[in-house]
This record gives sequence, structure tokens and C-alpha cells, in this order.
Amino acid sequence: MTCYLFTVLYTYILVFNYGSTALNMYFMEELCGKTLDLAAIGLESAVVKLTRNKEYSSTMNCVTIVKTKDNRQLMVKYVNLDIQSYQDCPGDYLAMYDGIYQLSNKTAQDPATKFCGDDAPRASYTSNENYFTFRFVSDHEFFGQGFEILVTSFHNGTCGKDEYSCDNKRCISDTLVCNGYDNCGDYSDWCGLSAPVIGGIVIACFVALLTLWVCMVFLWYAFTWRRQRRQRQSRRSSRPPVSSMAVPEQRYTHLPAIPPSTNTSSNRRDVFTIFPQLRISITPIQPPPYPGEPDMRDYLNHGLT
Repeated sequence: MTCYLFTVLYTYILVFNYGSTALNMYFMEELCGKTLDLAAIGLESAVVKLTRNKEYSSTMNCVTIVKTKDNRQLMVKYVNLDIQSYQDCPGDYLAMYDGIYQLSNKTAQDPATKFCGDDAPRASYTSNENYFTFRFVSDHEFFGQGFEILVTSFHNGTCGKDEYSCDNKRCISDTLVCNGYDNCGDYSDWCGLSAPVIGGIVIACFVALLTLWVCMVFLWYAFTWRRQRRQRQSRRSSRPPVSSMAVPEQRYTHLPAIPPSTNTSSNRRDVFTIFPQLRISITPIQPPPYPGEPDMRDYLNHGLT
């Protein structure tokens, strides 16, 4: 089960990251009073968020300008929106100006609109020139996560060889196609299965199959080892103990009991005892006496007769 979850997770990460191009992300609270010049840093698009923190600070009044090339325009698309305020945004809001806006020297038009709440607009917003100014204001009453917007440089007309022609007649860099963001503003640059995604799927499938094969080999080895171990234990338990394999002591109960001998000569050396468990003793038969020397009186008596 662990191998399967690891395979699914790895495949998901590989597929959905292989086919996407990460965009640079900037934070407005770190760009207060500054200009984000996309052309100067060689970018065609960027993501701008309000803060790195979970919630934005109170009593903010931050102005940031986003700029692109002179012969280009900017398109803004909202990704997320979480600015807590009342209706018509009297407290916390994000104002977007078409042009350059500064607190001390206003040279732009009135804000195109104010944004607040948690419902991100689906429409895209374009500038007439190569500038967009953003101003965020917050009070001390409400808090939220802020916003996340996508800013893309584009132009109208004939697209170059390194550009992508959107369905709405906008031209964007071809490096922005199929990157997971709506850089055209009409989702025409989104792809179902692009070449990088297909390549990612192929690689992910290969890695998944290889991982599953390794897991199956490991499980088979573990199962075989455990089975052999149980077999060895079973054979050991079926063997009789060593004590039961010893020859039992034979008892000769069918033989008559022999009373103990009262012969005191049992301690003699000429008595051989065999079968002590049967208490049987064998006394050797004494040979007849050897004839000794003749007595002279026998000869005399024999002659007289």
C-alpha cells in the first residue's frame, strides 16, 4: 500500500510540474513606492501577490507601478482575491490605475475600479499604455489574505515567429503557452496535452511501473523468506526430542527371581559374575585332585600281599 501511494504521489508531482513553466512571483508590500519593470528584468509575465504572510497588515497604503516595453500593453487577470470590506469597498480595497499614479503627483486617470471581497473577477483588464499602477489600502477593522494577480505583456497586430497568437488577437511570448496561467485572457493559450505534458506522462508512467516492479519484487522476497522460515520452524517442532530417542531400559520381568546367594565364596576370585542385572553367578568347576607321590607304606603293604 505504501508503494502504491508513493507511486501515485510521484506521478502526480512529475506530470503537473513537468508541463508547467513557473513564473516569477513578487510581493506588493515589498514593492511599496517602487516600479516593477518587466522589460528591465527580461520578463514577459509575472505574478504579484500582496504579502508573504497569511494575512495582510492593517493601515496599509501601498502604491506599486508595473511597467513593460514602450510598444507593449499590460493585461491583468485576477487569480485569487480575499480583501475583507463592506459593500462598495469603503475600507480595504485594491485600486487599479491605467497609467502612472503617485500619491504626491497624480498623472493617471481615476481608478478603473476598486476590488474587494473574496470573489475574483473572471474578466481581464488591459492598459492603454505600458503602465499599470496598483494601490492597496487597509484599515484596522478587517483582515484577509489579500490578492494574487497575473500581469502579462502583450501587443495587438501581427505576431512574430517567437510569439503566440491568442484568439482575442493579442500576441504574447510563446514561452507563456501552456504554463498553467491564462496569459491571453481568454484561455486560448491553455493546452489539453502539450508536448511537455505528454513527455511528463511517459516519464511518470515509466517511473511508476519501475517503482511498482521494485515493490512487487520486495514483497515477493519478503513472502518467500517468511514462508521458508515457517517451514524451518515446522520441521524443528516435528522432530522428537533427544531424550525420547534413547533406548529404553529393558526389564526382564519374565525371568524368575533368583534369591540372593548366601555363599560366602562369592567374593572369591574364582567366582565369575555375569549379567549383574540378572544376579547370575558362575562358579568354575574344580578339577579332580592331581595324584601325588606314592606313599612307601602303600608299596610295603602291596608287596606283603
